[in-house]
Amino acid sequence: MARRKTVCCGLSTLEVTLMVLFVVMTAVSVGLISVMAIHWEDRSQEPEPTVSPTAGPHENPYLIGVGRADCTGPPGDVPLMGYANLEQTAAGIHTRLFSRAFIVDDGSKRVVFVTADIGMISQRLRLEVLKELEVKYGNLYRQDNVILSATHTHSGLGGYFQYTLFMITSKGYIKPSIKAIVNGIVKSIDIAHRNIKPGRIYMSKGELEESNLNRSPHSYLNNPA
Repeated sequence: MARRKTVCCGLSTLEVTLMVLFVVMTAVSVGLISVMAIHWEDRSQEPEPTVSPTAGPHENPYLIGVGRADCTGPPGDVPLMGYANLEQTAAGIHTRLFSRAFIVDDGSKRVVFVTADIGMISQRLRLEVLKELEVKYGNLYRQDNVILSATHTHSGLGGYFQYTLFMITSKGYIKPSIKAIVNGIVKSIDIAHRNIKPGRIYMSKGELEESNLNRSPHSYLNNPA
C-alpha cells in the first residue's frame, strides 16, 4: 500500500487544510459576533424618543403609536356574543374581526386605548390582557393606563365571560375564544408600541348628515319575529 504523504507533525495535507479552514472560520465567527455585540450595545444605549412638556405649538407634543391585529378566532361552531340564543353559533367568516390599539404619550404619562370587534369587554378578558402585557413590558402598561373597549358587534365570539348568566347563554367558558381575543389585543398593542413616533392630535367640530345608521335595516328585517 502507498504511504500517506505527511506535511507536518505526521499530519496529511488534507488534515492540515481542514485545520487551517477551522481556524479561519472560527476567527471570522468571533469577529462577526464581536461586531454584532458592539452594534447591539450602541443601539441599546440610544435614548428613546422623548417629549418635552413645554413643547411649542409648532412642535410635536406627543408620542403616538397605532396598531391593528386580527382577533377573529374560530370560524365555526362557537356561540356568538350578544344574542343570548343558544342556537346562534358561528358558521363561517364573512368579514374578519380586528383589534385596534392607540398609544398616546405626552412625556409624563402614557395611555393605551384599544377598541376590539367584540360584543363587550369582560373582567376576565381584561385581566388576561394585563397579565400578558406585564410579561412583555413590565409595569409600562398597567391597569391604570390601559383602556379596553368593544365595538359591540353581535357577530363576535362568545364564551369569554366569568359571569354565570353570560356563561349559560354562550355554553360555558370557551378557551379558544378568549385566547384569540387576548392574542389579537396584545398583538395590536405590540404593533402600536413598535410604531411610536412624534406626532400631534387635532380636534375639529362639524356636522355630518345622513352619514351613519345605528342599525342595518336589511339585517333588522331578517330578525326572527
